[in-house]
Order: sequence, then structure tokens, then C-alpha cells
Amino acid sequence: PQFADLIFNQYRVNARFIDDLTEIKEDIIKLAAYRKEGIRQLGEEEIIPRFSGLCRCFSSGNDWVDFIDYKTDKGNALEKVMDFFHIKREEAAAFGDNANDLGMLEAVEESYCVDTSPDEIKRRVKHICPGYREKGVLQVLTEILNGL
Repeated sequence: PQFADLIFNQYRVNARFIDDLTEIKEDIIKLAAYRKEGIRQLGEEEIIPRFSGLCRCFSSGNDWVDFIDYKTDKGNALEKVMDFFHIKREEAAAFGDNANDLGMLEAVEESYCVDTSPDEIKRRVKHICPGYREKGVLQVLTEILNGL
């Protein structure tokens, strides 16, 4: 019940519970493991090394480990959108906070992570902004738009 509440009421996703994975007829683009008490340490020490040869695996916050195909990435998706709209890398900004955002952050010139991001992410971005409690992304977007 707690997980259902999280998925349906907090994340507000279109989801359904199934008894057998063969019931899924759609293409699967991502699997995620969730642990309410946190999974980051277990994920980084055991899960990610075990599965990293089969797919891309990474922590997504403290409570999730994501598993996706090697060619599926937020960076690839962002590059397709930028290409469609003829947006250059140096004309784009991206905001992220965890390893699942790295591809997207590396696809643009102006990369931002929030100050609560792991050090691994902070080292790989150009800028660090305040977190969601301080509405850091909104602050940066306001500065960018005011500068146009």
C-alpha cells in the first residue's frame, strides 16, 4: 500500500500492477529498484557492479537504482530535441541531481546540479545551484531569462 501510494499519488504516474512480466506488451525502457529505507549504498556496492555489464545502472536519488539499455539516455533524448529545434549545445542548459541525469548534463554547455547532489555529480557540472527548498532551478531560470 505504501509503494502504491508513492507511485500513484506522489509520482502520479500511469502504472499498473502485474503478476507476470510477460503480461507487458509495450517496450520496456527502464526498470527501477526501490527501497524506502534507501538503496544507494547497496546499489553502489552490490547491485550496480553486478548488472553494469548488462545495462546502464545508476543510483537515482537515495531510494532508487535505475536499469536502462545502453542506448537509452536523457542526453540522447535532449540531443534529439535540440537537433529538432536547431538549438546549439552552447545555447542550452540542463538541470539534474543524480547519476541518471549525467547524459543530459553532458549534452549541454551550461550544466547545473543542485547543492544536495552527490559530489560525483558536482564535479561533472559547470554550475551548482540551490536545491528545491530554495527553488534553485527557478532562481537560475529567472536569471537566464532576465539576461535575454
